[in-house]
Amino acid sequence: MPCSDGGYNTHDNSAEVQKIHNLTRMLCGLCELVESTSSNEFHNIVDHIPGLAKWWDEHKEADRKREAIEKAAMANYRLEMRAYNKLSPDDRLLLGVRKPQRPC
Repeated sequence: MPCSDGGYNTHDNSAEVQKIHNLTRMLCGLCELVESTSSNEFHNIVDHIPGLAKWWDEHKEADRKREAIEKAAMANYRLEMRAYNKLSPDDRLLLGVRKPQRPC
C-alpha cells in the first residue's frame, strides 16, 4: 500500500481496500462451506488452485489468533465490570472510575 506522507491520497484507496476485505470474506465463506461439506473434495479443489491451500491455512490460523484475543478481551471486560459494579455511584465519582468499555 502506498505511504501516507501526503504524496498519495489514501481516501481513494479506501474503496479498493474495502473491496479486498469483501472479497476475502466471500472467499473465506466459500472455503468454509466447501471444507465443512466435504474435506476430501475441498482438498481436491484447492490442489488445482495454486496458493489457495496455503492462503486458507494462514487465514484460519489468523482467525484462531484473533478469536483468542477477542475471547481474552471479553473475559477481562467481565472482570472489570464485576469490580465496577461493586462500587457505589459515589465511590465511582470519588475515585474517578469510569464504566469499562465493551470490546468490539
